[in-house]
Order: sequence, then structure tokens, then C-alpha cells
Amino acid sequence: MENYRNLPKGICYLRNRQRFMGRFQHNKQSYTFYDKNLDNLIEKMNKAKYELSLGLDIKQKPYSVDEWHDIWIKYKENEVKYGTVLDYRETYRLHIKQPLGQKKLKKITSDHIQDIYYNLAAECYSKSTLKSVRAVLNGMFTYALRKKVILINPLDRTYLPKIKKPKKKQVLSLEQQKIFLAYTKGNVCEPLIKLAAGTGMRIGEIRGLQWKNVDFKNHLIHVRTTLKYGGKGKGYRLDTPKSESSERSIYMLPDIAELLSNERTLQSRRKIMAGDYWEPCEGLEDLVFTTSNGRPLHVSKVNIEIKKIQQAMIDDGINMPPITPHLIRHMFATRCLEKGIPPKVVQDILGHSTIEMTLDTYSHVLPDFNEKEMMKLQDVI
Repeated sequence: MENYRNLPKGICYLRNRQRFMGRFQHNKQSYTFYDKNLDNLIEKMNKAKYELSLGLDIKQKPYSVDEWHDIWIKYKENEVKYGTVLDYRETYRLHIKQPLGQKKLKKITSDHIQDIYYNLAAECYSKSTLKSVRAVLNGMFTYALRKKVILINPLDRTYLPKIKKPKKKQVLSLEQQKIFLAYTKGNVCEPLIKLAAGTGMRIGEIRGLQWKNVDFKNHLIHVRTTLKYGGKGKGYRLDTPKSESSERSIYMLPDIAELLSNERTLQSRRKIMAGDYWEPCEGLEDLVFTTSNGRPLHVSKVNIEIKKIQQAMIDDGINMPPITPHLIRHMFATRCLEKGIPPKVVQDILGHSTIEMTLDTYSHVLPDFNEKEMMKLQDVI
């Protein structure tokens, strides 16, 4: 039988359990470790002493990345807008959960993070998607560092790979736009689509538009809210727009004012016809666009109706780029620039935070625009 009498200080052998036990104190707290192998136990204890010396709380649960994400999200719910929290959750679900979710938070290395970046780049995801993934990961690990769950932030030694230059955005020509809008006639989403085409509003801003923010007297639409859906159990709610610059007022063209006036009349009729079946969500009773029973419109409903319209065009032999609510927003901006509206004004109408965002997004229009402007100097030089 081996002699376990001359063991290092703080370590003893438990014969009834056939394993070694090591114990030490740090800042008046006791820490105990077990292992069947003496060398492994000593290594565990030395590692624990080192981590404690750096301020790590080693008594905390060894969280998985999934578990820590849930903790971090609850913290962020008190720090950022509701819509931002939804964006964080979706980014995590789509790009982080599968490769990292079941791994222990402490075990994540810079290589794990870098592999995610490389894979996203290889799958041709945009630079903005990679930045969103990095923002979520950095938020999670920075919070873990602050809570002394980890010693270092693995993102500190990572970088975003270069992204292939994205393809030019496809936008409907003026002729295609006229055909598309003609095909919307009679569709349940016709007023919503035409409002998007005439104002450049984001789909969430249109779905969250309230009658109190439609100023018929001064011909203005005040963009103050956007509609968000939190999933089962959380439902719909109004949130502030995407950024501070997204809160804006847009002039209503006469056709848009008439469209909204007609929609208000039709909604009043639908409300009377529905009777007791008119059941708007609490706090969302003033929405401009609703279902037949007063409920908010889900974005998927809008997408389905746009696909129906495009399919009708295809059936008639008319082919166009895939049409989405965001493409309609681009369509509006393109028409503005083609008509000579200054980019700064277009920026304000769209609610872009910087003029650079507008110029970068619509660079495909500006060369022709610049040429026309430069020709004004022909008689000067």
C-alpha cells in the first residue's frame, strides 16, 4: 500500500473515497478540490490560486455560452431598446448558437471566434452581419469579464476578415416601378406598398404608423414609432425608430394624403363590420394598417402579398428582380436622386444617420447625377 503521509500541505488522502482532497483559503473563503491523481489535484489547486489572484470568481457556475447569453440578454433588456434586444437574439440564434452554444464560456478561445468570422465571410455574408456578430459576442464576453466569470476577452485577439465587394443593389427602373405598382391594385397591401413607394419609410415604421402621427392639415407624416414582434408570449409592441435620425417628418404628396384618407375611411367601415371581433392589441389601437379584426400586420404577411403580386407578373411574362419591402425603399431613394433631389435631403427623408450612408448605398445613381450637375459648368470654363 502506498504511503500518503508525506503529502504537500493542505492535501490528504481519503481512503474511504479513494481519492485525494486539497484545501486552501483565500480572502477568508475556503476552496476544496478532489482528484484520484495527486498531480492533477495539485495542478487544479495551482490554477485556482492563480485565477483567484487575478480576481476571478471560481465558485461561479461553469456557464455554457447559451446560458451566459440568456443572462447577458436579461441585463441588456434594461440597457437598450426592445428592438435592439430582438436584433441581438436573432444574431445569436442565426450565427453563434450552433457553433458555440453548448461549449463552456471559459473554454472559448480566439480561434473559436475567428472560425465564426471566416465561415461567415466564406458564405458571403455582408460586413454589417459580421459586425453585428462581433458586437453580440463582444458584449457577452465583456460582461463576463466584468462579472469575473472569465479572465480575458477572446475577441481581443481576433479580426474581421476582408469581405468580397457586394454586388450592386438591384433597383427597379421607373418603367418597372410603374408596372409593379399597377399590379398592386386590389391587393390587401396596396395602400401600404404605395405608401412605402411614396415616402421611403421602413416596413416596421409603416406597420407601426399611428393615425395621431398623420398630420393631414400640414401634409406631414411624423415617424415616431416602429412595430416590433417579440415572438410567442411577447407579442407586438411599439418601439422608438432605429436611430435618433430615424425620428423625422416626411411631406405627404397629394396622392399619399388621398391614399391615407381613403384608408382611414375603409378602416372605420371594417371596424363597424367586425363588431365584437375587432380586437386590437392593447396599446396598438391607433395603428393605420391592421388586419380585418384590428390586429397588427406581421411582416411575413406583407412579404407574402408582395410575392403574390410578383408571381402575377411572372405569370404574365413580366420578369423583375425579387421585390421586398426594402427594395421598395431603395426604389424610392433612387427616384429621388434621379429627379435631382440633393443627397442631403434624401438622407433626411430616409432617416439615415450620416450622409455617407446615403452616398454609399446609392452610389449607382450618383455618377449620372454628377454628370448632369457638371454639365452646368460647360459655359463657365
